[in-house]
Amino acid sequence: MKHIPPLNNFGSRKEWEEALWSEVVKDLSHAGSFNSISKILDLLLPDFEKHRIGRRAAAAYLLNQGKSHREISKELWLSLQTISTIKKSFLKHGKYISYHSGGSRYTKDPSRKSFIKSKYHIPSLYKSSWLLRKPRQNRRKAG
Repeated sequence: MKHIPPLNNFGSRKEWEEALWSEVVKDLSHAGSFNSISKILDLLLPDFEKHRIGRRAAAAYLLNQGKSHREISKELWLSLQTISTIKKSFLKHGKYISYHSGGSRYTKDPSRKSFIKSKYHIPSLYKSSWLLRKPRQNRRKAG
């Protein structure tokens, strides 16, 4: 990379990261040869990320070819959920959006949190009475 844009020139870290990504893409486009691009990606990405990117690209390609989720899952050793996420994100957003990257479906919703607590009876960790409660005794009778 020829230069990194200064962080203080941007209103947020997200804007800076987008500008930084643009610089990386420009460098890749100017690299020209396969070997140059490969060297840049080897410097930037560890093996597990290259592996993930490759399988994601292969899954998108196979989905585009009309293969079923099960066929892709068996061939690439990906879960059906991952394949479904790849398909939905490409159809809806035109790019890959994982569960962790915070797609619109996965935004933090306070009402969802209270629903999960009520459904699964998760006690609040901040209630001292819960922390001080004695563990339950085994109620089975020996015999």
